[in-house]
Amino acid sequence: MCTGGLVPAQLQTTQLTTKKVGDFKYITERDTATSSWIDFSCKKLMLIMALLAVAIALATVATGGAALIAICAAAAGAGAIFGAVLGSLLCGQLAAAARMWLDNKSDLIIQGQKAITGDHQMKCLIFGDTISFAPQIKNWWQAVALGTSNFIGEVLKNMMYGAAIGAGAAVITGGPAVLSQFGLSNIGANWLATWGGAGLGLRGLMGAQSMLGAYGNTGQLTGGDVAKGVFAMEVGTFHAAQNILSGRGTVDDFIGVGLWMLPTPKGNRRAANEETRRPNEETRNEEVKEEETPQARTNEVEAARPEGEHNAFEAEPTQVPGIRDFSSWFDSLTSEQFDAIWANEAARNTIKARIRHPGGLHEWLMVARADVFKGWGVSMGEIKDLRTNTQDVVFTNPPGRHGGQGSTRAHNEILEIIDNSNSYENFRDNLREWADRRLEGGRESLPEGLK
Repeated sequence: MCTGGLVPAQLQTTQLTTKKVGDFKYITERDTATSSWIDFSCKKLMLIMALLAVAIALATVATGGAALIAICAAAAGAGAIFGAVLGSLLCGQLAAAARMWLDNKSDLIIQGQKAITGDHQMKCLIFGDTISFAPQIKNWWQAVALGTSNFIGEVLKNMMYGAAIGAGAAVITGGPAVLSQFGLSNIGANWLATWGGAGLGLRGLMGAQSMLGAYGNTGQLTGGDVAKGVFAMEVGTFHAAQNILSGRGTVDDFIGVGLWMLPTPKGNRRAANEETRRPNEETRNEEVKEEETPQARTNEVEAARPEGEHNAFEAEPTQVPGIRDFSSWFDSLTSEQFDAIWANEAARNTIKARIRHPGGLHEWLMVARADVFKGWGVSMGEIKDLRTNTQDVVFTNPPGRHGGQGSTRAHNEILEIIDNSNSYENFRDNLREWADRRLEGGRESLPEGLK
């Protein structure tokens, strides 16, 4: 078994004449390759490929916050899987030339080569790992079980690294606005998330990993092995915290504890039960295109209708008042009433067009999140007052203009700020921090009510 490998594997002997009791052939110091159909694979290659995948994700994805953390974790997992496959193709046979036995049985010479016994170890000269005899592995079932357990564990570990890198990148790009979302207050929500949906699936996967590992190492299986896997997150965090407090904490310990403090998946929108309304990346990109596209900002002039003609709580687009009465209609609704109308796509599109009138303006209180600002008690007058001519919106770091280069990234960042703010005041503070980094003129270029 290799300390840097996943799967226990037999070494392949080059001599076929000298055998031990039971018809097992001796291996010699010349034998450094595994059998042709299975090999160790390589944890180091999994890590290298995981880091490469994360680097590609960071270079190509225009988002931040919790979404960036999730993307980096997924990229690391995919890279680790590819690395395991690559390692299985290279390690056992092709890497044999880079291995060297550290000792041998000098008093047993077979065909001019010194023999190797179970007490001897071999060194991988590429990564420095040690290969030694694993007497507890009695059959191929154990070898495959242990290899599968190690594979699952390494993929999860690399996903943990990816999430940590994503968190660091999110803080670097988002500044104090994003950093403020991390903290001890997230631990409870993150723990509860592990008991539902994907979190529950993760516990099941870790339970399976524990079972496979126990069988691979001992050839036996007990009910306690399942429980160890299901509660591995809690046990692992406890031991990591102990190591940190005692001054013996490793990088893995700090990352393992720190991940509990990541921003909660719900993104702190108006209430926890609005989690299902959270847009995915594809939806957000569509929203950004709509915010940027000049065609979406056409002048919409609608004649005023007689008072009482509109039923404010119907979801039909024709029941959304025209330009003249729209602001008072918007302000008169409760957030619950507005949400019911906003849920209708046709009505939602009409509302967006009313807010954008007369066009050519950038809404800092973005139209795509009108329901959020309504829930925060913002009036339509405020939404319309806090706009800037699109030609005056100039971005920095990197440079760009509204509707031009860098515009999509900037709009995505503002949407992230809205989605990760828990109040209107919190949003304004976060937007000011963002403007100081990303807007020409800093926060002074924002409308008066946002400076």
